[in-house]
Amino acid sequence: MLPSVADDWVMKTVEDLTAWAGARAEKFDLHGAQILLELAREELELGGPGELDAEELHDLMVEVFPDVVDAGPEDVPAVLGTARGLVEFLAETGAVGAAQAEGLRAELAGIEPEFAEAVEQAAGDDEHDAYQILVDMMTDEGVDLEDEAAVESWVQAFEALSEEEQAARTLPYVLDRLEDGAMVPPVRLAPVAELAAAARASRLFTTAGADDDEAVLAAWLEGFDARTACEHGEEELSDEEIIRHELPGVLLFLYEGEEPAALEDLSEALLEDLLQAEHIEDPAAWRRVGPGILERELAAFVEDGVLARTDEDRLALTPLGVWGVREMLLSDGYTAPLVGELAGESAEALVIGLTWHREDTADEEIDLWLGRREPGEAAGELVELMRSGTPGQRNLAAAVLHRVDVPAASVVRAGLDDPITRPYAVIWLNEHGDTGVELAPEEMAWIFIDTVAGLLETSEPAEAIEEALAGSPDLRSMIEGMWRIDHPAAVDVLDALGDHHPDKKVGKIARTAAYKARSARGAG
Repeated sequence: MLPSVADDWVMKTVEDLTAWAGARAEKFDLHGAQILLELAREELELGGPGELDAEELHDLMVEVFPDVVDAGPEDVPAVLGTARGLVEFLAETGAVGAAQAEGLRAELAGIEPEFAEAVEQAAGDDEHDAYQILVDMMTDEGVDLEDEAAVESWVQAFEALSEEEQAARTLPYVLDRLEDGAMVPPVRLAPVAELAAAARASRLFTTAGADDDEAVLAAWLEGFDARTACEHGEEELSDEEIIRHELPGVLLFLYEGEEPAALEDLSEALLEDLLQAEHIEDPAAWRRVGPGILERELAAFVEDGVLARTDEDRLALTPLGVWGVREMLLSDGYTAPLVGELAGESAEALVIGLTWHREDTADEEIDLWLGRREPGEAAGELVELMRSGTPGQRNLAAAVLHRVDVPAASVVRAGLDDPITRPYAVIWLNEHGDTGVELAPEEMAWIFIDTVAGLLETSEPAEAIEEALAGSPDLRSMIEGMWRIDHPAAVDVLDALGDHHPDKKVGKIARTAAYKARSARGAG
């Protein structure tokens, strides 16, 4: 069963599970159960809860869960309790038969030692990753890793930072690791019936006798996999073989792009990849033959129903092509999210997930998330994240909060009592008609620092400053007094302004303010 074909069964099961749990006296972790179901669908490729047998359950708990979910040994009892509750739900509702239910119960009864060991091992791997991030940070900051005193001094200084400051310092390294883990932007999938109809009309579908949409898509996917596969030995490849080998990368370029692409753009992107991989040595010679070969290959994908030409003679993936490329990416180990998957998640998960979205899908994801909550509930989650999160998370949470309607006013107004959330609360209230509170000058400076600090989490300093200053008025007087602002990132922001402000005089003012800020904080 194909995971993306059967996406609806998890949400339907969760709805039924919610009703089932609501009728019982004991507390039940619905979110945890949903995670287990989603892992069963995505990682084990189950097509429904009835396919969960003892062997699948063992793989889910011992192989999949520890590798995917951030959990520690202290979480083991609760996770097993959730799994037991899920099994009882499946048994009581008839989703699994009596014998199958007994097999699931027996598996859970003896799995705790192995599950606990797997979780502990995975937690150790996470600790190793955290250690490696610290090593990377020290290396980038010029710390001699063989100098024990220098390393200890750096670690002590890092541990003395607040949790917020530590998170802000490490976030770029975490994001780099996520990128190395091959994550692609979220996409929308067409309905299964529409995909199957397109597959039946495609020449890649050659299987006769399929009464069923999922079987049609499975058969089409086999043809698509064969179309994009290019097996070869160690002998030198021809130009045609080189390009066929790189076709999955061309499709990925289209999958990740926000707009349809011209043949010239695809050809140049392919050439750049080939040069980096050292597959070709003479760009001029390749340009004489490569674009023509690529054009023929892409024309074949149009006939296959994978690509379509726009009125401007550009190329884009069809809905069937999007589905097929996503399946290819999933099989290659990519994380390939879908629009709407964050709708039931926490505010923190939402803003983290939004960093991978394009602008159009981000708007849709936010609308879906807000649609699951009353305005007051949504505002409460967002304000709490703004209070406890990093500057970058505050920036995104504030953008989402901006779209929450007036009924949330009392919740947002409560944010006035905390100096961290107060500036954002004032802005929201003013935008929604409440002009009884105003931003003080120092609060305007605080929110500017917070905004730049958020940009510095994911961008190079020069890019962050350029974006922060775009369309801004003359900030000279604000920058001059920013050393007095009680914000943990004030020095870092002033340093970035000093190094990258386009006006050298303002840059000098920022450097002077950074010196004053360090002196005021006792940092030398």
